[in-house]
Amino acid sequence: MYYLSEDNIKLAALRFLKSYYKFRPRSSETEAQLDMRTEGGIIADGHLMFKTDTGEAFLATLEATSRESINEVKYNTQNTVLNWDCLAIGSLIAAFIASYGYLYDHFTVKELGMAGFGALFLGILFFCFMICRFFLANYSRYRYIYAVEQFKNYFANEQWCAIGEDVFGDPENKYLKELKNQCVLNGFGLLQVDKDMDAHLIITPSREVVRRKRKQRLFSASKYTSKVTENARVKKVWERAKGMMPKWKLKSPVNLRSLNRYQKTYSGQVFIFCLSLGIISAIFFKEIQNPDIVYVDEHKYAEKLSKLTTNKEAKGYKLDSVFVEPYEEEHASYLNLDGLDDGSHSHHNHTNYKLENDSRGMLELEADPDGITPKIKLNNDEPSKNKKEIITSTKKDGVMEYDCARFYNLKGTFFLVEDRVFKDLVNAQERLDYLKSKNIEASILWLGCFGESEVYSVYIDLIYEKRQEANQAMRVYKQFMTTNKHKLGKLKIRPITR
Repeated sequence: MYYLSEDNIKLAALRFLKSYYKFRPRSSETEAQLDMRTEGGIIADGHLMFKTDTGEAFLATLEATSRESINEVKYNTQNTVLNWDCLAIGSLIAAFIASYGYLYDHFTVKELGMAGFGALFLGILFFCFMICRFFLANYSRYRYIYAVEQFKNYFANEQWCAIGEDVFGDPENKYLKELKNQCVLNGFGLLQVDKDMDAHLIITPSREVVRRKRKQRLFSASKYTSKVTENARVKKVWERAKGMMPKWKLKSPVNLRSLNRYQKTYSGQVFIFCLSLGIISAIFFKEIQNPDIVYVDEHKYAEKLSKLTTNKEAKGYKLDSVFVEPYEEEHASYLNLDGLDDGSHSHHNHTNYKLENDSRGMLELEADPDGITPKIKLNNDEPSKNKKEIITSTKKDGVMEYDCARFYNLKGTFFLVEDRVFKDLVNAQERLDYLKSKNIEASILWLGCFGESEVYSVYIDLIYEKRQEANQAMRVYKQFMTTNKHKLGKLKIRPITR
């Protein structure tokens, strides 16, 4: 069977180009040559140049391919680039999910465990990798064609591929279809030469495709004897250096005849992959350093305390007289819960207490006969100048009260799981009673203690040092209220600062 030689294809294609540009306006003669090269080893099988009527140089180049050199126009899938692209995409998605989980307290190491955390993000990475590989495998980016990639490495006004009709044979050949597709995408022309040495136009080059960013190259008809000599010298130095340095530190000189020398690199994808892994690792180590949040069972804690002591609450307390001296002998509480709502809290006994000096210069406060913790009460005729308090629920019927001095040793920012905010203490106490009836530990805090507006905040459980702990407590509380169909408050995390 007769095959067209590459030289015959060059001649037929160059003859066609002369005819194709015959009527293009010009101000000089047309120069047409074969086998032109640049110093970098770029080959132009055909080279046609003339000056336009505006005096600018016009250059058209040609790459001819016969059946013997079919690998120049057959694509090879760049699996390495494809894999690294998919890994980079998958790692970015995994890093984003890890960052989101860290900020909003989801998918944490405490919830999943170390093995679960690692398995989750490896699974995300693997899933994204497979999905990307499935959808990206057929993209032209990963189908490397030597002739097309060589065109991308230098500037010419128009560039042409010329193939013999016996190169692919079948017009439905997948390699021919991909060659046509990439020629259209990049604005290259395509010619097919038949056995009669006639060139047929398949695709015309695009004049609008942006190619100005490609480097200008100087073509020459030289066979590059000097370049071959230079390469021989480099190879000689290379062989001499092989025995002097570790192999992994050496990189072989570029083979100017290799058809793979224009393949894409993937250093950027490697950097993205390593950066994403670094983010996930940093989040992992940050989370394992956070202490576990331990929630104490109230009944077990009460039993433990009862075993540690057999004595009940003291019948009396001794207070430093410095805080009591300015007051009169009999005082009314600055926070009198018994008279808040004209009898609405009548179940609390209204009792005044008498302060007496003992022989040691201390003041002894008589206790309530019922065993409820006694409270200092200010006279109603002389309002307190320091209306700052915290009210907390107890296991018994009643409340415990403290003033703002309890917070004097606290510095920094703390967090409350706030249930609701009330302008008056009556409504706040009603909400506290409701929560206590549902076996929920809650307290009231007057925000004036922290220089904020004078409102009462009903908050759940404790005052937390970290926002993550408060978030965790809020989720537990919300789940408990929803499960038991209780009246849910307007939950939020309130930071307080001293």
